[in-house]
Amino acid sequence: MNDEPIPVKVTGLPEKKLWEQQWISYALVVASILCSLAVAFMGWKINERITKSNIDASDKIATKNRDFSKLIHAEDADSKNRSDSLARSMAQSSIDQQKISWTVSLLPHLSSTDPKLQLYASLVLRDLKKKGVFPDHLVPAIAKAAFDTETNPDAARILKDLLGKGQGQYTVSVGSNLFVNVPFPLSLDEKRYFIINSDKGQFSISVIVGNEDIAEFEIVNNKPVRNSLSNAFLTDSQTLVVSNLNDGKQVYKIDIGREIDLTYLSPDKPVSIKVFTDKIQVGSNTLSNNSIQGFMVGIIVFKNGDLAMGGTRIAPRAVSELFRRALQMGNTH
Repeated sequence: MNDEPIPVKVTGLPEKKLWEQQWISYALVVASILCSLAVAFMGWKINERITKSNIDASDKIATKNRDFSKLIHAEDADSKNRSDSLARSMAQSSIDQQKISWTVSLLPHLSSTDPKLQLYASLVLRDLKKKGVFPDHLVPAIAKAAFDTETNPDAARILKDLLGKGQGQYTVSVGSNLFVNVPFPLSLDEKRYFIINSDKGQFSISVIVGNEDIAEFEIVNNKPVRNSLSNAFLTDSQTLVVSNLNDGKQVYKIDIGREIDLTYLSPDKPVSIKVFTDKIQVGSNTLSNNSIQGFMVGIIVFKNGDLAMGGTRIAPRAVSELFRRALQMGNTH
């Protein structure tokens, strides 16, 4: 047996391939991390876009809902308005029907000679006014009864109250025509303003003559008054005559009693103005059963004979001021 050692040849370790290198592992880990970050970023961006899209869609839905709610509200309001209008129309129709009934039932009582029926009609009318359904179309008939000397005194008092015969208000019935809060029922050419009162069937008048700068009474309670603008006097036959102060020409003449007979002696031609118990006659024009409320002047008669009702133009400042002072002193109405 051979005891000689067997020689061992030592060679180097086998060379590692590229993918087996350690730095490759590190690079792969880094690449994996970067990929994860990229995926996470892309996911965040996608979520952001989805969220924004959802918010936009929600806003659009909310806007549509608001518009739809407004439309429904507008339709509801329009429907309510139509219903209210229909209800008011039906109520007015009912009131109109009631007014016709009141006219039929109350008119005979107002003109009746029975004091009890007159008082009954006045009490019913007062109750209607308290309820806010006063029949305005009966005002002329109410005025006629209120100032009729044959009317029951208690009924006449109630009817006058219904017409506004209170503090700061004044009502006068002239020839069946009712003037409510009309300072001057008559004016001659907007230069002379007539204040007319009636008491127990007897008329009394006061007349203001003037312009913007000066105004004075020329007649007070059927009596001539000395003034600086005209000459007013009473004839032996108790006719009031008013003439110009500068040339002496007569402007008008008037007889006053249970009726008024006035002649306007204008430059064109005289105009006859007469007040009867049931009408006012101005030339060929007849006025009856009219109701004039809240105007400064009731009837204006012009020099050419024309007339106008319900003058809206304010009387000259000086005239209005004199009327106001006279009203405060109790010289009118």
